[in-house]
Amino acid sequence: MKRFLIVPSLVLAVLLALCILNAAALNRRTNRWMDQADRIAQLAEQERWDMAREAMDALSADWESAQDFLHVVIHHETLDAAQVTLTRCRTLCRLRQGDDLLPELAQLRQQLQQLDELERLSLRNIL
Repeated sequence: MKRFLIVPSLVLAVLLALCILNAAALNRRTNRWMDQADRIAQLAEQERWDMAREAMDALSADWESAQDFLHVVIHHETLDAAQVTLTRCRTLCRLRQGDDLLPELAQLRQQLQQLDELERLSLRNIL
């Protein structure tokens, strides 16, 4: 009878490992994006717009490169909201509107943090 439990136990262990790896991968990405958003905010406050635009383009390119992964693990509505905010941030950065850019970057950071929390291995997410 115990032999029949080996295969289901292994399947559950593999699924748990995949969930942990997914959460870790998303956490690394969202932390990197939040750090990039912080850097952009610093550059905007210093009115170093060329560097801020380059950093914003790098953040946007990094975001775009992760879309295949994100669309598999995150709800589309959540991703769409973050994409809209990121687009607004890029536009405001290009227009050099620091007063409007800083609150948008704060909102982007909050949305990125929510992405991370959605996939975090926690009792709330399991239930």
